[in-house]
Amino acid sequence: MFSSLYALLAIYWFIKLTLFQSTLRQKVYFAFMAALSLWIFFKLPQEMNRVFIGGAGILLLFFLFLESRKKPLRFAGLIGYVAAFIYVTGFILAALYHTFSLFEHNVIGYMHLKGKETSTLCSWKNPYDQHVEKAYLPAYELEVLDQNKNRLFQGQMIGDLVAIRTRVIILSFPVRFLGFSHLYQLDMIYNGYNTASRHISFPHFAYGFSQNRGWLEKIWSQLFTGEWNFPGIKRAVLESSFFPLKDNDSCPLQQEYELILDGAGVSARLYHPS
Repeated sequence: MFSSLYALLAIYWFIKLTLFQSTLRQKVYFAFMAALSLWIFFKLPQEMNRVFIGGAGILLLFFLFLESRKKPLRFAGLIGYVAAFIYVTGFILAALYHTFSLFEHNVIGYMHLKGKETSTLCSWKNPYDQHVEKAYLPAYELEVLDQNKNRLFQGQMIGDLVAIRTRVIILSFPVRFLGFSHLYQLDMIYNGYNTASRHISFPHFAYGFSQNRGWLEKIWSQLFTGEWNFPGIKRAVLESSFFPLKDNDSCPLQQEYELILDGAGVSARLYHPS
């Protein structure tokens, strides 16, 4: 719903650009604000509410009427601060949605098992033994892609199984009421084993996904850890089901999966690229 405000603002600036007399500098400013409004509109979830659109549209028409009469606006300073807040907030939210993607997109990434096996020298110490163990263990090649098929991880994992962990920011009232959608971030990949005895006896590995996103990463971290605590924002860590790395004959699997995020958590389905 909040995104529709920027569509109306784009129309507002376009009307000022085309129908109002203005200097070249003002026309450039109006064109820039119209383009910025459209960019924010297309980046935010486009959920419409007729009452909100009607109220905001009437208010903007009222401003256009006053400006066409060349009457000075009362509380012009306050209006300027409100407009600046709307655009700064919209820009940050649009950048977050562009970077971290939406819960509602359903498919959040891809897992590709390459069907290749190698031996890797590993050393580990299990909790019930004082000695460090060392052995060559089978490792299986795989890669993880994000929703836009950018590579997050490419390497080898030992074990029988592999799983994905996802961090989610869940939005509820009043944030959800404004039309914002939940956010997620693919966090890490880790291995597992088929039996309890193998789980105890063999090493465990986990790798975080490299996502260097600068100041957006800092905003995400502060929202997720609760350093910035706003009403209507909840956090959750969701674990995927485990993917088998080998078949019943202990041969490495060659499969491609879509990672699905829904209300039940992270699941997978076979992916057949066209």
